[in-house]
Amino acid sequence: VLGVSPQEDTAIDDQVQEVDREPVSEEQGKEIVAEARENLVACMSVEGDFRDAAVEDLNFRVGRQWPDDIKQSRTLQKQPCLQFNLIPKFVRQVTGDARQNVPGINVVPENSLASQKVADVLKGVIRYIEHSSVASYVYSKGLDQSASCGRGFWRVDCDYADDQSFDQEIKILPIINTMSVYPDPLAVGPTYTNAEWYIVREWMAKKAFERKHPGKNPQPDALGGTPGRQSDWYANDAVCIAEYWRKEPVDDELLEVQVFPTALPDMPAPPAFVTQITRSEMLKKYGDINIVVIRTRKIKRPKVVCYTITG
Repeated sequence: VLGVSPQEDTAIDDQVQEVDREPVSEEQGKEIVAEARENLVACMSVEGDFRDAAVEDLNFRVGRQWPDDIKQSRTLQKQPCLQFNLIPKFVRQVTGDARQNVPGINVVPENSLASQKVADVLKGVIRYIEHSSVASYVYSKGLDQSASCGRGFWRVDCDYADDQSFDQEIKILPIINTMSVYPDPLAVGPTYTNAEWYIVREWMAKKAFERKHPGKNPQPDALGGTPGRQSDWYANDAVCIAEYWRKEPVDDELLEVQVFPTALPDMPAPPAFVTQITRSEMLKKYGDINIVVIRTRKIKRPKVVCYTITG
Protein backbone atom coordinates (compact mmCIF):
# COMPACT_ATOMS: atom_id res chain seq x y z
CA VAL A 1 0.00 0.00 0.00
CA LEU A 2 1.47 3.34 -1.07
CA GLY A 3 -0.94 5.59 0.84
CA VAL A 4 -4.44 6.03 2.21
CA SER A 5 -6.76 9.04 2.18
CA PRO A 6 -9.98 8.75 4.21
CA GLN A 7 -12.90 11.02 3.27
CA GLU A 8 -15.87 10.78 5.62
CA ASP A 9 -19.43 11.48 4.51
CA THR A 10 -19.93 14.78 6.38
CA ALA A 11 -22.03 17.90 6.06
CA ILE A 12 -21.21 20.22 3.17
CA ASP A 13 -19.60 22.85 5.42
CA ASP A 14 -17.25 20.34 7.08
CA GLN A 15 -13.63 20.19 5.99
CA VAL A 16 -12.59 17.24 3.84
CA GLN A 17 -10.25 14.98 5.78
CA GLU A 18 -7.05 14.16 3.94
CA VAL A 19 -4.24 12.08 5.41
CA ASP A 20 -1.31 11.66 3.03
CA ARG A 21 0.51 8.33 3.31
CA GLU A 22 -1.09 7.30 6.58
CA PRO A 23 0.87 4.32 7.98
CA VAL A 24 -0.64 0.92 7.22
CA SER A 25 0.67 -2.22 8.89
CA GLU A 26 2.21 -4.89 6.69
CA GLU A 27 -0.51 -7.40 7.58
CA GLN A 28 -3.29 -4.90 6.90
CA GLY A 29 -1.60 -3.92 3.63
CA LYS A 30 -1.54 -7.53 2.44
CA GLU A 31 -5.25 -7.94 3.21
CA ILE A 32 -6.15 -4.72 1.38
CA VAL A 33 -4.11 -5.60 -1.71
CA ALA A 34 -5.49 -9.16 -1.79
CA GLU A 35 -9.05 -7.84 -1.49
CA ALA A 36 -8.47 -5.27 -4.25
CA ARG A 37 -6.99 -7.88 -6.60
CA GLU A 38 -9.84 -10.28 -5.89
CA ASN A 39 -12.39 -7.54 -6.66
CA LEU A 40 -10.54 -6.60 -9.85
CA VAL A 41 -10.65 -10.22 -11.07
CA ALA A 42 -14.37 -10.38 -10.22
CA CYS A 43 -15.08 -7.22 -12.21
CA MET A 44 -13.03 -8.46 -15.18
CA SER A 45 -14.85 -11.79 -15.23
CA VAL A 46 -18.30 -10.18 -15.08
CA GLU A 47 -17.58 -7.33 -17.51
CA GLY A 48 -15.21 -9.19 -19.85
CA ASP A 49 -17.58 -9.34 -22.83
CA PHE A 50 -18.70 -5.74 -22.32
CA ARG A 51 -15.12 -4.47 -22.11
CA ASP A 52 -14.06 -6.35 -25.25
CA ALA A 53 -17.03 -4.89 -27.15
CA ALA A 54 -16.34 -1.41 -25.73
CA VAL A 55 -12.70 -1.48 -26.89
CA GLU A 56 -13.87 -2.66 -30.31
CA ASP A 57 -16.37 0.23 -30.43
CA LEU A 58 -13.69 2.78 -29.48
CA ASN A 59 -11.33 1.44 -32.15
CA PHE A 60 -14.16 1.58 -34.69
CA ARG A 61 -14.85 5.19 -33.63
CA VAL A 62 -11.27 6.33 -34.38
CA GLY A 63 -11.20 4.59 -37.76
CA ARG A 64 -9.75 1.14 -37.11
CA GLN A 65 -12.63 -0.55 -38.89
CA TRP A 66 -10.98 -3.40 -40.79
CA PRO A 67 -10.24 -6.70 -38.98
CA ASP A 68 -6.47 -7.14 -38.66
CA ASP A 69 -6.32 -10.43 -40.59
CA ILE A 70 -8.32 -9.11 -43.56
CA LYS A 71 -6.39 -5.83 -43.60
CA GLN A 72 -3.07 -7.70 -43.59
CA SER A 73 -4.24 -10.01 -46.40
CA ARG A 74 -5.37 -7.12 -48.58
CA THR A 75 -2.16 -5.21 -47.87
CA LEU A 76 -0.07 -8.21 -49.05
CA GLN A 77 -2.18 -8.36 -52.21
CA LYS A 78 -1.76 -4.59 -52.64
CA GLN A 79 -5.49 -4.07 -52.43
CA PRO A 80 -6.90 -0.92 -50.81
CA CYS A 81 -8.76 -0.94 -47.49
CA LEU A 82 -11.27 1.84 -48.08
CA GLN A 83 -13.27 3.18 -45.19
CA PHE A 84 -15.64 6.10 -44.71
CA ASN A 85 -15.88 6.73 -40.99
CA LEU A 86 -19.42 7.97 -40.29
CA ILE A 87 -19.42 7.15 -36.56
CA PRO A 88 -18.11 10.55 -35.29
CA LYS A 89 -20.96 12.32 -37.10
CA PHE A 90 -23.60 10.29 -35.29
CA VAL A 91 -21.83 10.61 -31.94
CA ARG A 92 -21.75 14.40 -32.39
CA GLN A 93 -25.50 14.37 -32.96
CA VAL A 94 -25.83 13.10 -29.40
CA THR A 95 -23.15 15.26 -27.78
CA GLY A 96 -24.08 18.36 -29.78
CA ASP A 97 -27.41 18.65 -27.99
CA ALA A 98 -25.61 18.48 -24.64
CA ARG A 99 -23.16 21.20 -25.71
CA GLN A 100 -26.03 23.48 -26.69
CA ASN A 101 -27.86 22.76 -23.43
CA VAL A 102 -25.01 22.26 -20.96
CA PRO A 103 -26.12 20.10 -18.00
CA GLY A 104 -25.48 21.44 -14.53
CA ILE A 105 -25.91 20.56 -10.86
CA ASN A 106 -29.05 21.85 -9.18
CA VAL A 107 -29.72 22.32 -5.45
CA VAL A 108 -33.25 21.89 -4.11
CA PRO A 109 -34.36 22.40 -0.49
CA GLU A 110 -35.57 19.00 0.63
CA ASN A 111 -37.35 19.45 3.97
CA SER A 112 -38.55 21.96 6.57
CA LEU A 113 -35.01 22.49 7.89
CA ALA A 114 -33.80 23.69 4.46
CA SER A 115 -34.47 27.03 2.76
CA GLN A 116 -34.45 28.31 -0.80
CA LYS A 117 -32.00 31.06 0.23
CA VAL A 118 -29.38 28.54 1.39
CA ALA A 119 -30.03 26.41 -1.71
CA ASP A 120 -29.36 29.45 -3.93
CA VAL A 121 -26.08 30.15 -2.10
CA LEU A 122 -24.94 26.54 -2.52
CA LYS A 123 -26.00 26.64 -6.16
CA GLY A 124 -23.75 29.67 -6.65
CA VAL A 125 -20.81 27.86 -5.02
CA ILE A 126 -21.34 24.86 -7.29
CA ARG A 127 -21.57 27.08 -10.37
CA TYR A 128 -18.19 28.59 -9.43
CA ILE A 129 -16.69 25.09 -9.07
CA GLU A 130 -18.12 24.09 -12.45
CA HIS A 131 -16.82 27.27 -14.08
CA SER A 132 -13.29 26.97 -12.64
CA SER A 133 -13.17 23.27 -13.62
CA VAL A 134 -14.46 23.91 -17.17
CA ALA A 135 -17.10 21.34 -16.25
CA SER A 136 -18.92 21.71 -19.58
CA TYR A 137 -15.94 19.98 -21.26
CA VAL A 138 -15.81 17.31 -18.54
CA TYR A 139 -19.52 16.53 -18.89
CA SER A 140 -19.37 16.41 -22.69
CA LYS A 141 -16.27 14.17 -22.56
CA GLY A 142 -18.10 11.68 -20.34
CA LEU A 143 -21.15 11.80 -22.63
CA ASP A 144 -18.94 11.32 -25.70
CA GLN A 145 -17.46 8.17 -24.17
CA SER A 146 -20.89 6.92 -23.16
CA ALA A 147 -22.22 7.43 -26.69
CA SER A 148 -19.14 5.76 -28.19
CA CYS A 149 -18.82 2.64 -26.03
CA GLY A 150 -21.70 2.59 -23.54
CA ARG A 151 -20.01 4.05 -20.46
CA GLY A 152 -18.39 7.32 -19.42
CA PHE A 153 -16.97 8.67 -16.16
CA TRP A 154 -15.84 11.89 -14.51
CA ARG A 155 -14.75 12.57 -10.95
CA VAL A 156 -14.83 15.14 -8.16
CA ASP A 157 -11.54 15.70 -6.36
CA CYS A 158 -9.89 18.10 -3.91
CA ASP A 159 -6.44 19.64 -4.27
CA TYR A 160 -4.47 22.51 -2.80
CA ALA A 161 -5.14 25.86 -4.46
CA ASP A 162 -1.40 26.40 -5.10
CA ASP A 163 2.02 25.60 -3.65
CA GLN A 164 1.82 28.55 -1.25
CA SER A 165 -1.53 27.66 0.34
CA PHE A 166 -3.13 25.22 2.77
CA ASP A 167 -6.57 25.90 1.27
CA GLN A 168 -8.09 23.15 -0.85
CA GLU A 169 -10.36 23.60 -3.85
CA ILE A 170 -12.98 21.23 -5.23
CA LYS A 171 -12.40 20.27 -8.86
CA ILE A 172 -14.51 18.38 -11.39
CA LEU A 173 -12.07 16.35 -13.49
CA PRO A 174 -12.41 14.14 -16.57
CA ILE A 175 -11.45 10.47 -16.68
CA ILE A 176 -9.95 10.23 -20.15
CA ASN A 177 -9.76 6.44 -20.32
CA THR A 178 -13.16 5.04 -19.38
CA MET A 179 -11.69 1.51 -19.44
CA SER A 180 -9.44 2.39 -16.48
CA VAL A 181 -12.44 2.36 -14.11
CA TYR A 182 -13.61 -0.94 -12.59
CA PRO A 183 -16.88 -0.63 -10.62
CA ASP A 184 -18.39 -3.08 -8.18
CA PRO A 185 -20.20 -5.60 -10.46
CA LEU A 186 -23.00 -5.98 -7.88
CA ALA A 187 -23.88 -2.27 -8.13
CA VAL A 188 -27.14 -1.47 -9.90
CA GLY A 189 -28.76 1.66 -11.28
CA PRO A 190 -27.57 4.17 -13.89
CA THR A 191 -24.95 5.75 -11.59
CA TYR A 192 -23.95 2.74 -9.40
CA THR A 193 -24.66 4.74 -6.23
CA ASN A 194 -24.84 1.56 -4.13
CA ALA A 195 -21.39 0.33 -5.17
CA GLU A 196 -19.27 -0.92 -2.26
CA TRP A 197 -15.98 -0.30 -4.05
CA TYR A 198 -14.32 1.16 -7.17
CA ILE A 199 -10.89 0.62 -8.68
CA VAL A 200 -9.27 3.25 -10.91
CA ARG A 201 -6.04 2.11 -12.56
CA GLU A 202 -3.19 4.00 -14.22
CA TRP A 203 0.00 2.70 -15.83
CA MET A 204 3.27 4.45 -14.96
CA ALA A 205 6.80 4.05 -16.28
CA LYS A 206 9.13 2.27 -13.83
CA LYS A 207 11.51 5.22 -13.62
CA ALA A 208 8.63 7.60 -12.87
CA PHE A 209 7.36 5.15 -10.21
CA GLU A 210 10.79 5.00 -8.53
CA ARG A 211 10.98 8.81 -8.44
CA LYS A 212 7.48 9.19 -7.00
CA HIS A 213 7.65 6.26 -4.55
CA PRO A 214 11.30 5.86 -3.47
CA GLY A 215 12.04 2.63 -1.62
CA LYS A 216 9.02 0.79 -3.07
CA ASN A 217 9.62 -2.28 -5.23
CA PRO A 218 8.52 -1.45 -8.82
CA GLN A 219 8.09 -5.14 -9.72
CA PRO A 220 8.20 -8.05 -7.25
CA ASP A 221 9.09 -11.51 -8.50
CA ALA A 222 5.60 -12.89 -7.84
CA LEU A 223 2.19 -11.64 -6.77
CA GLY A 224 1.99 -14.14 -3.93
CA GLY A 225 -0.93 -16.49 -4.42
CA THR A 226 -3.88 -14.08 -4.35
CA PRO A 227 -6.08 -13.75 -7.47
CA GLY A 228 -4.84 -11.89 -10.51
CA ARG A 229 -2.30 -12.15 -13.30
CA GLN A 230 1.17 -10.62 -13.29
CA SER A 231 0.33 -8.87 -16.57
CA ASP A 232 -2.60 -7.06 -14.90
CA TRP A 233 -0.15 -5.15 -12.72
CA TYR A 234 3.33 -5.24 -14.26
CA ALA A 235 4.86 -4.91 -17.73
CA ASN A 236 8.47 -4.77 -18.89
CA ASP A 237 8.92 -1.06 -18.23
CA ALA A 238 5.66 -0.10 -16.52
CA VAL A 239 3.86 -0.49 -13.20
CA CYS A 240 0.10 -0.28 -12.65
CA ILE A 241 -0.97 2.06 -9.85
CA ALA A 242 -4.53 1.65 -8.60
CA GLU A 243 -6.82 3.76 -6.45
CA TYR A 244 -8.87 1.28 -4.43
CA TRP A 245 -11.95 3.09 -3.11
CA ARG A 246 -14.13 1.21 -0.64
CA LYS A 247 -16.82 1.87 1.94
CA GLU A 248 -15.91 1.00 5.52
CA PRO A 249 -18.76 0.82 8.07
CA VAL A 250 -18.48 3.01 11.17
CA ASP A 251 -20.66 2.38 14.22
CA ASP A 252 -22.73 5.43 15.13
CA GLU A 253 -26.02 6.39 16.73
CA LEU A 254 -28.91 8.25 15.12
CA LEU A 255 -30.59 10.72 17.47
CA GLU A 256 -33.88 12.57 17.31
CA VAL A 257 -33.23 15.62 19.44
CA GLN A 258 -34.91 18.82 20.49
CA VAL A 259 -32.47 21.70 20.24
CA PHE A 260 -32.76 24.82 22.43
CA PRO A 261 -30.45 27.42 20.81
CA THR A 262 -28.58 29.81 23.11
CA ALA A 263 -29.77 33.42 23.03
CA LEU A 264 -27.34 36.07 21.78
CA PRO A 265 -26.72 39.21 23.89
CA ASP A 266 -29.68 41.65 23.82
CA MET A 267 -31.63 39.28 21.58
CA PRO A 268 -34.40 36.77 22.37
CA ALA A 269 -33.55 33.09 22.14
CA PRO A 270 -34.48 31.45 18.83
CA PRO A 271 -37.32 28.91 19.06
CA ALA A 272 -36.49 25.29 19.84
CA PHE A 273 -36.68 22.79 16.99
CA VAL A 274 -36.59 19.02 16.48
CA THR A 275 -34.06 17.41 14.15
CA GLN A 276 -32.46 14.06 13.38
CA ILE A 277 -28.68 13.82 13.52
CA THR A 278 -25.95 11.29 14.25
CA ARG A 279 -24.19 11.54 17.59
CA SER A 280 -20.83 12.30 15.94
CA GLU A 281 -22.35 15.16 13.90
CA MET A 282 -24.23 16.50 16.93
CA LEU A 283 -21.03 16.84 18.97
CA LYS A 284 -19.35 18.73 16.12
CA LYS A 285 -22.28 20.93 15.14
CA TYR A 286 -24.04 21.91 18.37
CA GLY A 287 -21.41 21.52 21.07
CA ASP A 288 -22.69 22.97 24.36
CA ILE A 289 -26.15 23.96 23.11
CA ASN A 290 -28.95 22.58 25.28
CA ILE A 291 -30.24 19.38 23.69
CA VAL A 292 -32.93 16.93 24.79
CA VAL A 293 -32.70 13.46 23.23
CA ILE A 294 -36.13 12.14 22.20
CA ARG A 295 -35.17 8.72 20.80
CA THR A 296 -32.12 6.89 19.43
CA ARG A 297 -31.14 3.90 17.30
CA LYS A 298 -27.85 2.24 16.38
CA ILE A 299 -26.68 2.66 12.77
CA LYS A 300 -23.65 1.97 10.59
CA ARG A 301 -22.64 4.92 8.45
CA PRO A 302 -20.20 4.53 5.55
CA LYS A 303 -16.73 6.05 5.57
CA VAL A 304 -15.20 6.18 2.09
CA VAL A 305 -11.47 5.38 2.08
CA CYS A 306 -9.05 5.37 -0.86
CA TYR A 307 -6.00 3.08 -0.77
CA THR A 308 -3.30 3.73 -3.38
CA ILE A 309 -1.75 0.35 -4.20
CA THR A 310 0.29 -1.69 -6.63
CA GLY A 311 -0.24 -5.42 -7.23
